[in-house]
Amino acid sequence: MTLIRAYPGPIFKNSHLNRSKTSGRREIGKILVCLITLCLITGMGQAHNLDNATGTSQDAVQVGTKLYLHAGDGGGTTSAGGSGGGGSCNAVLLWTATLPDTVTAVDMRPDGAVVVAGTADGNVTLFNSSGTTLWAVPSGGPVSAVGIADDGNSIVAGTGDRLMMLDAAGRIVWTVDARSRVLGAGISPDGDRCAAGTVAGDLLVTDNRGGILQEIPFGSAVNTVAAGSDGALIAAGTENGTIRLLDAEGDVLWTHDAGSPVLSVSMTGDGIVIGAGTGDGAVVMLDGEGQGDPVWTAASAANTVHLDADGSALGAGTGGGYAYLMDGTGIKTWQYGRMKTLDGENRAVTGIALSSSADYLVIGSDNRNVYYFAFTSRLPPTVMKETEPVNPSSAEAAPAVTRTSPASVGAVAEALTPQEAPGFCVAACLGAVAIAAASRRKGR
Repeated sequence: MTLIRAYPGPIFKNSHLNRSKTSGRREIGKILVCLITLCLITGMGQAHNLDNATGTSQDAVQVGTKLYLHAGDGGGTTSAGGSGGGGSCNAVLLWTATLPDTVTAVDMRPDGAVVVAGTADGNVTLFNSSGTTLWAVPSGGPVSAVGIADDGNSIVAGTGDRLMMLDAAGRIVWTVDARSRVLGAGISPDGDRCAAGTVAGDLLVTDNRGGILQEIPFGSAVNTVAAGSDGALIAAGTENGTIRLLDAEGDVLWTHDAGSPVLSVSMTGDGIVIGAGTGDGAVVMLDGEGQGDPVWTAASAANTVHLDADGSALGAGTGGGYAYLMDGTGIKTWQYGRMKTLDGENRAVTGIALSSSADYLVIGSDNRNVYYFAFTSRLPPTVMKETEPVNPSSAEAAPAVTRTSPASVGAVAEALTPQEAPGFCVAACLGAVAIAAASRRKGR
């Protein structure tokens, strides 16, 4: 103890040191709290900026994000199970995107990482698997069909009387004048061959540079086409009810009479399995020799069909507003619908696409919505938005696109953390450092 003259009492050295230590701890604690708060703000800002990224040079495509606590807010009802026995599967609606006009066609990269959609107002729009708009390009005419190569680097669209190819960044690579309105369009898995069917009844086959390889008259409007691996096989469906398979030279290998206008065809890359949807609601499954029959019939037109990689699963969408997943024998394992507008009016399914393993499914509807479903607990891979915006050569500003994401909180958090909000990781690390530092000081 130390006595100081002219001071009424003793001053203890230990008490003075304790007060200094406490004050120092408080200052350090305040600094750490400030650091953590700044990192959290940075993380949330990064998530907001990426989630609201725009797709054109004019930043005209606005994406509004709204998260839900549960699935099922997409305007339809999901049910599992099938008629006539067989297995069943459950799906989660991961997100819904609302576009400015009727969705006329959709396709998906085989791994589910990106989705391309075409609309009646002429826009071709690319989404990643979290529903973020990567770009939207005006094509100059109503989009009737879209297709995407396996690597996602080539996208084909039928728009007005033209066949168009775009690259992964949304740049228009080439266009071909079909001299008649294009009804169907497709691209081979490797991106080397493209095909288009026209209202005048012609089938056009091009290479990946836009050079026309074949122009084959069918005598009836070619409503739909599909291209196999390397373009070795082309399937086409016509208004007079025929399904035809052609080889690389344009020779018809076989013709199947479906008995009703063929609205959609899909085939495996090797051409061993071919699926088709018809105007009278039939879903037809054929083998590589053109043999087969309807495996299921809807109460309305089967507007769109899509096979998975090996033909063991098929997605189908109807004019009555329902989407189905079924096996190769036509047994339904899942359905979604009915599609409606915000005013409650019934709407049709206009496009459907499956990932190669049938783990992910995308639906387009003339209620202006695109729906993305997962049949697995694994989140799909995704493609992040480029920092440099797309600048289409002939583009006008594309209209607004709004997106809602009705998914479980766990799934949303898991999706955002590694991919869209890296600042949260930094904040978590600094938080751990802060706790460790505080614990050590407390121990002293």
